[in-house]
Amino acid sequence: MKKILLFFIVSLLQISFVFAEEFTILTVEEPPSSFLNEKGELAGFSIEVVREIQRRINNSDPIKIVPESRALKIASQKSNVVLFSFSRTPEREEKFHWITLLLRKPWVLYAKKGANIQIENLEDAKKFKSIGVVNGDIRALHLQRMGFTNLHGVSTHEQNVRKLRRNRIEAIFYEPQGMASACRKLGIPMSEFEVVYKTEPSEGYIMMSKVGTKPAAVKKWRDTAFQLKEDGTFHRIAEKWAAIICAYTGASCSVKDGVLHF
Repeated sequence: MKKILLFFIVSLLQISFVFAEEFTILTVEEPPSSFLNEKGELAGFSIEVVREIQRRINNSDPIKIVPESRALKIASQKSNVVLFSFSRTPEREEKFHWITLLLRKPWVLYAKKGANIQIENLEDAKKFKSIGVVNGDIRALHLQRMGFTNLHGVSTHEQNVRKLRRNRIEAIFYEPQGMASACRKLGIPMSEFEVVYKTEPSEGYIMMSKVGTKPAAVKKWRDTAFQLKEDGTFHRIAEKWAAIICAYTGASCSVKDGVLHF
Protein backbone atom coordinates (compact mmCIF):
# COMPACT_ATOMS: atom_id res chain seq x y z
CA MET A 1 0.00 0.00 0.00
CA LYS A 2 2.82 2.37 0.92
CA LYS A 3 4.61 1.57 -2.35
CA ILE A 4 1.46 2.30 -4.33
CA LEU A 5 0.95 5.59 -2.49
CA LEU A 6 4.58 6.57 -3.04
CA PHE A 7 4.31 5.75 -6.75
CA PHE A 8 1.15 7.87 -6.99
CA ILE A 9 2.81 10.84 -5.28
CA VAL A 10 5.92 10.61 -7.47
CA SER A 11 3.73 10.44 -10.60
CA LEU A 12 1.81 13.52 -9.54
CA LEU A 13 5.04 15.39 -8.90
CA GLN A 14 6.35 14.44 -12.34
CA ILE A 15 3.15 15.60 -14.02
CA SER A 16 3.18 18.86 -12.05
CA PHE A 17 6.80 19.37 -13.04
CA VAL A 18 5.98 19.07 -16.72
CA PHE A 19 2.96 21.34 -16.37
CA ALA A 20 5.03 23.94 -14.53
CA GLU A 21 7.85 23.97 -17.06
CA GLU A 22 8.20 27.00 -19.29
CA PHE A 23 8.71 26.63 -23.02
CA THR A 24 10.10 28.93 -25.67
CA ILE A 25 7.69 28.39 -28.58
CA LEU A 26 8.89 29.68 -31.94
CA THR A 27 7.62 29.62 -35.50
CA VAL A 28 8.24 31.46 -38.76
CA GLU A 29 5.84 33.66 -40.68
CA GLU A 30 4.66 31.44 -43.50
CA PRO A 31 0.97 31.65 -44.33
CA PRO A 32 -1.29 29.76 -44.07
CA SER A 33 0.57 27.69 -41.49
CA SER A 34 1.55 30.56 -39.21
CA PHE A 35 1.14 34.29 -39.77
CA LEU A 36 -0.10 37.58 -38.38
CA ASN A 37 -3.64 38.40 -39.51
CA GLU A 38 -5.08 41.83 -40.31
CA LYS A 39 -5.45 42.54 -36.59
CA GLY A 40 -1.81 41.70 -35.93
CA GLU A 41 -2.81 38.47 -34.16
CA LEU A 42 -1.23 35.07 -34.61
CA ALA A 43 -3.26 32.78 -36.84
CA GLY A 44 -2.88 29.73 -39.05
CA PHE A 45 -3.31 25.99 -39.16
CA SER A 46 -0.17 25.12 -37.20
CA ILE A 47 -0.80 27.89 -34.68
CA GLU A 48 -4.19 26.39 -33.88
CA VAL A 49 -2.77 22.88 -33.46
CA VAL A 50 0.01 24.04 -31.14
CA ARG A 51 -2.37 26.14 -29.06
CA GLU A 52 -4.63 23.11 -28.59
CA ILE A 53 -1.64 21.11 -27.34
CA GLN A 54 -0.78 23.96 -24.99
CA ARG A 55 -4.34 24.07 -23.69
CA ARG A 56 -4.31 20.37 -22.93
CA ILE A 57 -1.01 20.47 -21.05
CA ASN A 58 -2.02 23.64 -19.20
CA ASN A 59 0.68 25.79 -20.80
CA SER A 60 0.22 29.45 -21.73
CA ASP A 61 3.68 30.45 -22.93
CA PRO A 62 3.51 32.88 -25.87
CA ILE A 63 4.18 31.80 -29.44
CA LYS A 64 6.68 34.07 -31.19
CA ILE A 65 7.37 34.53 -34.89
CA VAL A 66 11.09 34.86 -35.62
CA PRO A 67 13.37 34.29 -38.63
CA GLU A 68 14.13 30.62 -39.21
CA SER A 69 17.88 30.97 -38.68
CA ARG A 70 17.32 32.68 -35.32
CA ALA A 71 14.84 30.03 -34.18
CA LEU A 72 17.28 27.24 -34.99
CA LYS A 73 20.13 29.04 -33.20
CA ILE A 74 18.03 29.48 -30.05
CA ALA A 75 17.01 25.81 -30.16
CA SER A 76 20.63 24.72 -30.43
CA GLN A 77 21.56 26.61 -27.26
CA LYS A 78 18.53 26.42 -24.99
CA SER A 79 16.32 23.75 -23.41
CA ASN A 80 12.54 23.46 -23.80
CA VAL A 81 12.40 25.18 -27.19
CA VAL A 82 9.44 24.15 -29.35
CA LEU A 83 9.70 24.88 -33.09
CA PHE A 84 7.03 24.54 -35.78
CA SER A 85 6.34 23.99 -38.72
CA PHE A 86 9.93 23.12 -39.58
CA SER A 87 11.03 20.74 -42.32
CA ARG A 88 12.45 17.39 -41.29
CA THR A 89 15.78 17.02 -43.07
CA PRO A 90 18.68 14.54 -42.71
CA GLU A 91 20.84 17.34 -41.28
CA ARG A 92 18.30 18.06 -38.54
CA GLU A 93 17.33 14.47 -37.76
CA GLU A 94 19.60 13.89 -34.76
CA LYS A 95 19.57 17.47 -33.51
CA PHE A 96 15.94 17.62 -32.40
CA HIS A 97 13.13 15.67 -30.79
CA TRP A 98 10.37 15.16 -33.39
CA ILE A 99 6.91 15.61 -31.88
CA THR A 100 4.41 15.19 -34.70
CA LEU A 101 3.91 15.65 -38.42
CA LEU A 102 1.71 18.64 -39.28
CA LEU A 103 1.75 19.11 -43.03
CA ARG A 104 3.22 18.24 -46.39
CA LYS A 105 3.97 20.73 -49.15
CA PRO A 106 6.15 20.79 -52.26
CA TRP A 107 8.89 23.31 -52.92
CA VAL A 108 8.36 25.12 -56.20
CA LEU A 109 10.37 27.20 -58.66
CA TYR A 110 8.24 30.05 -60.01
CA ALA A 111 9.00 32.21 -63.04
CA LYS A 112 7.05 34.96 -64.80
CA LYS A 113 4.25 33.75 -67.01
CA GLY A 114 5.46 33.26 -70.56
CA ALA A 115 9.13 33.03 -69.62
CA ASN A 116 9.18 29.70 -71.46
CA ILE A 117 11.68 28.14 -69.04
CA GLN A 118 11.91 24.36 -69.17
CA ILE A 119 14.03 22.23 -66.86
CA GLU A 120 14.12 18.50 -66.14
CA ASN A 121 15.34 18.66 -62.54
CA LEU A 122 16.40 21.11 -59.85
CA GLU A 123 20.06 20.87 -60.87
CA ASP A 124 19.14 22.46 -64.19
CA ALA A 125 18.16 25.64 -62.33
CA LYS A 126 21.86 26.31 -61.67
CA LYS A 127 21.95 27.82 -65.17
CA PHE A 128 19.47 30.56 -64.15
CA LYS A 129 20.92 34.04 -63.79
CA SER A 130 19.25 34.59 -60.41
CA ILE A 131 16.91 32.77 -58.03
CA GLY A 132 15.16 34.64 -55.24
CA VAL A 133 15.24 33.09 -51.76
CA VAL A 134 14.80 34.29 -48.19
CA ASN A 135 17.96 34.36 -46.10
CA GLY A 136 18.07 31.45 -43.64
CA ASP A 137 14.99 29.79 -45.15
CA ILE A 138 15.15 25.99 -45.46
CA ARG A 139 14.76 26.24 -49.24
CA ALA A 140 17.70 28.61 -49.48
CA LEU A 141 19.82 26.26 -47.37
CA HIS A 142 18.78 23.33 -49.55
CA LEU A 143 19.95 25.07 -52.72
CA GLN A 144 23.17 26.18 -51.03
CA ARG A 145 23.94 22.59 -50.08
CA MET A 146 23.36 21.62 -53.70
CA GLY A 147 26.05 24.09 -54.74
CA PHE A 148 23.89 26.88 -56.18
CA THR A 149 25.80 30.14 -56.61
CA ASN A 150 23.03 32.16 -58.27
CA LEU A 151 20.90 32.83 -55.18
CA HIS A 152 19.71 36.32 -54.29
CA GLY A 153 18.66 36.48 -50.62
CA VAL A 154 16.18 38.95 -49.12
CA SER A 155 14.27 39.29 -45.84
CA THR A 156 10.74 38.36 -46.96
CA HIS A 157 9.02 36.31 -49.64
CA GLU A 158 6.97 39.35 -50.65
CA GLN A 159 10.18 41.12 -51.66
CA ASN A 160 10.98 38.25 -54.01
CA VAL A 161 7.53 38.37 -55.60
CA ARG A 162 8.02 42.07 -56.34
CA LYS A 163 11.49 41.46 -57.73
CA LEU A 164 10.29 38.64 -59.98
CA ARG A 165 7.46 40.79 -61.28
CA ARG A 166 9.92 43.55 -62.15
CA ASN A 167 12.31 41.08 -63.85
CA ARG A 168 15.03 41.71 -61.27
CA ILE A 169 15.34 37.96 -60.69
CA GLU A 170 14.61 35.02 -62.97
CA ALA A 171 12.81 32.73 -60.53
CA ILE A 172 11.64 32.24 -56.92
CA PHE A 173 12.06 29.08 -54.86
CA TYR A 174 9.06 28.95 -52.54
CA GLU A 175 5.86 26.89 -51.96
CA PRO A 176 2.30 27.11 -53.40
CA GLN A 177 0.27 28.35 -50.43
CA GLY A 178 2.89 30.88 -49.39
CA MET A 179 3.14 32.17 -52.95
CA ALA A 180 -0.63 32.50 -53.20
CA SER A 181 -0.77 34.34 -49.86
CA ALA A 182 2.07 36.67 -50.83
CA CYS A 183 0.40 37.55 -54.13
CA ARG A 184 -2.92 38.22 -52.41
CA LYS A 185 -1.21 40.39 -49.80
CA LEU A 186 0.52 42.42 -52.52
CA GLY A 187 -2.51 42.62 -54.76
CA ILE A 188 -0.69 40.82 -57.58
CA PRO A 189 -2.56 38.17 -59.59
CA MET A 190 -1.10 34.70 -59.12
CA SER A 191 -1.70 34.21 -62.84
CA GLU A 192 1.31 36.44 -63.55
CA PHE A 193 3.57 33.56 -62.52
CA GLU A 194 3.97 29.93 -63.54
CA VAL A 195 5.47 26.78 -62.06
CA VAL A 196 8.81 25.82 -63.60
CA TYR A 197 9.62 22.89 -61.35
CA LYS A 198 8.00 21.18 -58.34
CA THR A 199 9.82 18.96 -55.84
CA GLU A 200 8.46 16.03 -53.86
CA PRO A 201 6.54 17.21 -50.76
CA SER A 202 8.50 18.44 -47.77
CA GLU A 203 7.18 17.50 -44.32
CA GLY A 204 6.61 20.13 -41.63
CA TYR A 205 6.84 19.07 -37.99
CA ILE A 206 6.59 20.26 -34.43
CA MET A 207 10.01 19.61 -32.94
CA MET A 208 11.85 20.31 -29.68
CA SER A 209 15.40 21.18 -28.76
CA LYS A 210 17.59 18.42 -27.31
CA VAL A 211 19.88 20.57 -25.17
CA GLY A 212 18.72 20.12 -21.57
CA THR A 213 15.13 19.23 -22.50
CA LYS A 214 13.90 16.52 -20.14
CA PRO A 215 12.34 13.31 -21.56
CA ALA A 216 9.16 13.91 -19.55
CA ALA A 217 8.55 17.20 -21.37
CA VAL A 218 9.10 15.62 -24.79
CA LYS A 219 6.80 12.74 -23.89
CA LYS A 220 4.05 15.10 -22.75
CA TRP A 221 4.08 17.00 -26.05
CA ARG A 222 4.22 13.77 -28.09
CA ASP A 223 1.45 12.07 -26.14
CA THR A 224 -0.80 15.12 -26.36
CA ALA A 225 -0.17 15.53 -30.10
CA PHE A 226 -1.03 11.84 -30.51
CA GLN A 227 -4.28 12.37 -28.57
CA LEU A 228 -5.24 15.22 -30.90
CA LYS A 229 -4.94 12.90 -33.86
CA GLU A 230 -6.64 9.97 -32.14
CA ASP A 231 -9.72 11.88 -31.00
CA GLY A 232 -10.23 13.67 -34.33
CA THR A 233 -9.31 17.18 -33.15
CA PHE A 234 -6.33 17.44 -35.50
CA HIS A 235 -8.46 16.33 -38.44
CA ARG A 236 -11.16 18.90 -37.63
CA ILE A 237 -8.60 21.70 -37.44
CA ALA A 238 -7.01 20.56 -40.70
CA GLU A 239 -10.38 20.36 -42.48
CA LYS A 240 -11.28 23.82 -41.23
CA TRP A 241 -8.07 25.35 -42.54
CA ALA A 242 -8.24 23.46 -45.83
CA ALA A 243 -11.60 25.14 -46.45
CA ILE A 244 -10.28 28.56 -45.38
CA ILE A 245 -7.20 28.24 -47.59
CA CYS A 246 -9.14 27.12 -50.66
CA ALA A 247 -11.62 29.99 -50.23
CA TYR A 248 -8.98 32.60 -49.45
CA THR A 249 -6.28 31.81 -52.00
CA GLY A 250 -8.02 29.57 -54.50
CA ALA A 251 -5.06 27.21 -54.23
CA SER A 252 -5.51 23.47 -53.76
CA CYS A 253 -5.46 22.18 -50.19
CA SER A 254 -6.71 18.93 -48.65
CA VAL A 255 -6.41 16.55 -45.72
CA LYS A 256 -4.86 13.18 -46.61
CA ASP A 257 -3.56 10.41 -44.35
CA GLY A 258 -4.15 12.55 -41.27
CA VAL A 259 -1.97 15.40 -42.57
CA LEU A 260 -2.76 18.75 -44.20
CA HIS A 261 -1.43 18.88 -47.75
CA PHE A 262 -0.69 22.37 -49.02
